[in-house]
Amino acid sequence: MKLFFNNIILLISFLLLSANVSAQNDCALNLKNAQKLYTQGVIEEIPSLLNPCLEEGFNTEDKIQAYKLLILTYLFDDKKDLAEETMLKFLKTNPEYKVNPAIDPAEFIFLFNSYYTKPVLEIGVTAALNYSFPFITKLYGPSNVSQDKSKYKSSGMGFQIGPKIVYHISDKYDVGATVIYSQRQFELTSSLFDFSKTILIETQKLIEVPVVGYYKFEFTEKIKPYVLSGLAYSYLFDASYKPVRQYIDNSHNDVSGSDFSLKEFRRKNNVSIVLGAGARYKIPNGNIFFNIKYSLALLNQVNADNRLSDFDFISRYYSYDSNFNINNLTISVGFLYSIFNHKKIK
Repeated sequence: MKLFFNNIILLISFLLLSANVSAQNDCALNLKNAQKLYTQGVIEEIPSLLNPCLEEGFNTEDKIQAYKLLILTYLFDDKKDLAEETMLKFLKTNPEYKVNPAIDPAEFIFLFNSYYTKPVLEIGVTAALNYSFPFITKLYGPSNVSQDKSKYKSSGMGFQIGPKIVYHISDKYDVGATVIYSQRQFELTSSLFDFSKTILIETQKLIEVPVVGYYKFEFTEKIKPYVLSGLAYSYLFDASYKPVRQYIDNSHNDVSGSDFSLKEFRRKNNVSIVLGAGARYKIPNGNIFFNIKYSLALLNQVNADNRLSDFDFISRYYSYDSNFNINNLTISVGFLYSIFNHKKIK
């Protein structure tokens, strides 16, 4: 019984496939006949040949050719409303179509150019590696800071990822916004006393929202370089130290402990200036992009009202928060999907 039902299913599938192939063959013949009628100036029968197949029967390429032929037929027959209605269907079928004066009739190009055919916005995702450049702006310490040799440096690459949206203002200008989850890492080396050195590796986790403007250059049809600038708001939701104090003369074992939370000792809200450059590469339905950005944070990272004042931590690691700031270099890649809103240009 199971074999019987399997055979029935196979038979039905074969019949449906055969019917679909037959319909495609019939519609391909209809398209050829319609093209022949158009060259002969006999246009009355063309809509009846093509319209049924536009609902079902044409592949994408045939559908594009059929819409173009229908548009020309309606224009030739002085049916402007139907030509415009068909042009919208044509643009939805092939939103990235580029006219070719060598093969597209002037009437078709004229009507095509009366529509807004560029993407209105793009949505996508970006991922990046970041490299932090922290620096002390004012030195503080638990003892005489004139002897302190505290110094910040990067401690490897961080990463970030998030959704991105770009709104097209013109051929030259875009504006975009991104919501990014970002993690960065850097370290402070402090040697307040001659006998020991403290290394504090800090990890920060943030949500960043950069809003930037783009100026695009024409390089090739597929490649468009650009420069960018803007502002970024960031919210710090987690920060911690991985602390260790080393005796320089190896007279004692290193002093270390579990990660130390810094959430109460760091400014949560910050603003940065963003500058950068990159390029877009056109692919079907969107763009792949690459850029390099440099962010200059404008505010002190330390919560001055609640500066690190944990006595146990200070006595253990001989360290105290200095005012510092962080600049950041990011190298980003991503994909943007184009969204269209085809309409007549008023």
